[in-house]
Amino acid sequence: METGALRDFFNGSQSALSSYRNPMGGNPLIAFGSIGRWDGERTGISSFETFDDLMNGDDSPFKDCEIDHIWDENGILKMRGHHHDGSVEVEIRQLTDQGCEALESYEQSWAGEPFDAAGRHYDGGKESVDRFWNDLKTDRGLAVEPRYVELAFGCPPIEWDIDARVRDFAERMGDEYTSLYEQDTTGIKGGDFERFGAFADNHLDFIRALTKARGMDPISSDREIAAFLNTFDKLAAMPEPSPASQEKDELSAGVCDPTDPTMGCLQPDSPAAIR
Repeated sequence: METGALRDFFNGSQSALSSYRNPMGGNPLIAFGSIGRWDGERTGISSFETFDDLMNGDDSPFKDCEIDHIWDENGILKMRGHHHDGSVEVEIRQLTDQGCEALESYEQSWAGEPFDAAGRHYDGGKESVDRFWNDLKTDRGLAVEPRYVELAFGCPPIEWDIDARVRDFAERMGDEYTSLYEQDTTGIKGGDFERFGAFADNHLDFIRALTKARGMDPISSDREIAAFLNTFDKLAAMPEPSPASQEKDELSAGVCDPTDPTMGCLQPDSPAAIR
């Protein structure tokens, strides 16, 4: 019933669970994320004409998968499943009318030949095509988060107050850590890598405080990464983050002040770091 309601939402139809009609119903979807394979994890992005194509089509990332979890995170729709070679996790967005036109321009061009889409020129080379897909994913005039739970069921549009800059910081932090890990230049091994992922996913309130304290600087050393992991050990035993309004009150009480030039990186054993 839940996946059927999602299908109806993306088609622009009423469902058994909601009378809302999506004004972009019928527009294609894009999905991007990671796929576990026998030879390792792969990342990518693709378009799908319908939600059924995404779930069951020939090019579906969920082929032969058991669906584990579908959730809406502040309007961002994500889906996770697993199969015998690993797990699959994607984020789903729906193309706007302009996005549909851009995708059509790309699909009608010959491989390797230049094309224009949404007022941008692409030379047809690999880097140019990669840039096209990134533009399709990131330009809100071309593709949007579904906001499914908000629109279909009238829930608050933002359940957790997660600043976009904090997301960017967390992504850059993860990229730096992954790079060190893959180059074998860090002493942090094995389970610590998974611990870091859980930390980044589940404790964004702490990332927000640390981001303010650091003035948006990326993490650059194993020492700082180790401090994160040590702090996460303390955080792991704590309750889940409180709702946005409460988090704001806690942070405004003085965890860190980004305007204070004397404020440095939070230390892993300080009261503020484990708040």
